[in-house]
Amino acid sequence: MRTTTAAISAFLSLHALGCRSPETTRPDAAASSSPLPVAASARAPTPSALPDGCARGTQACGKLKPGPYSPPPVGAPATPDVAPTPSAAAPRKFGTIDDWVKAYSGDGGAENKRPPRLGVLADLPDLPRTTLVYVRSTRIVRVDFPGAVEKVLTSGPSANRSPRWTRDARFLFFLSNRDGGVEKIFRMRADGSNVEAVSRAVRSGHVDIEWAISDDGSHVAYVPGDLPEVSELHLVDVATRADEVAFRDVQFADLGFARDGKTLFVVHGWSSPPGTDHARTMSSLDVATHALKKLPSTGVTEITSPQELADGRLLFVASMDFSMAGREPRMHVMPKGGGAWADINPLSAPAGYIHPVVSPDGKKIAVAESRREGGFGADWQVDVEVVPFDAGPGRRLTPDFPRPF
Repeated sequence: MRTTTAAISAFLSLHALGCRSPETTRPDAAASSSPLPVAASARAPTPSALPDGCARGTQACGKLKPGPYSPPPVGAPATPDVAPTPSAAAPRKFGTIDDWVKAYSGDGGAENKRPPRLGVLADLPDLPRTTLVYVRSTRIVRVDFPGAVEKVLTSGPSANRSPRWTRDARFLFFLSNRDGGVEKIFRMRADGSNVEAVSRAVRSGHVDIEWAISDDGSHVAYVPGDLPEVSELHLVDVATRADEVAFRDVQFADLGFARDGKTLFVVHGWSSPPGTDHARTMSSLDVATHALKKLPSTGVTEITSPQELADGRLLFVASMDFSMAGREPRMHVMPKGGGAWADINPLSAPAGYIHPVVSPDGKKIAVAESRREGGFGADWQVDVEVVPFDAGPGRRLTPDFPRPF
């Protein structure tokens, strides 16, 4: 739809700005005979009478008049290309929080509290010795603490994204199109050296690429994102670069390795209840044999974020209804080999989404929540919260931000 709309807009703009460009006029046009009789040429309208409001010759095209488009008369001279007249309007000033609240027109109602003062990581000298990576302008940047010392790990015109650590922090895996303009999964050392591709070219298509790495970095799993009728789940042995199709089904999503790297948890199937063809389910895949085992389901139509906890349980998010009107995702656990489900925390996100990340010590969960407020064109309320396992209230890290943000 976007391409079609752009093409139509470009077509109308070309006609409105003068019908054809002078560069398209043949150099011998003056020497060639006119296809029109002299009388017909003499009857051509004067520039001021042309229906599109444009003057011809050395004058610029005037402002277009509203109404249906009418093609210029046959034989009318071309209009030269002209630069648009710069606007004389005063530059718009940046608004304050009061301006924002006053102009707010969403469904949820704007809060008038002031946002917190934001700082930079270098202002936090008490941070423990640690390292993080992030993406800035398609480059992967490493930040070492304390001190917030930055080092750019990737360079050049390629786009690099989605960096992921191995558990021992020796290697980083990431997506990049540096090899011939097609995306592959790459690995490099933590200092940015020894960059090498570990996968074949990965098609991205209409959706993003689903992929995961084992904690020790020995295996990579990925699903090309071009959404064919039957998707392929690939497993890569990083040491040998063997890239094999482990399983085929519809709509693979949300991959996660067990902590020992011997099992891969994967969500697959359509968003439909059990009993229907290719119903949404979660399975465990044996990395060595590619044997697939379906895990118990309670009739949900959406499952996301499978990840093994330090105590051997499997954490995941599920919702009975995947639609925006009825969805209410919650966090659940069950034995990683399959078994009864249990709620891990009462936190839920009606008409929204939940994405949990477990702390390295396995004692807390950082949860990103997004909730929709209102109907079509609605606002989204986004929060980050730290919650304990099994019970107890969470601690919201974003209570002082105005809504929505």
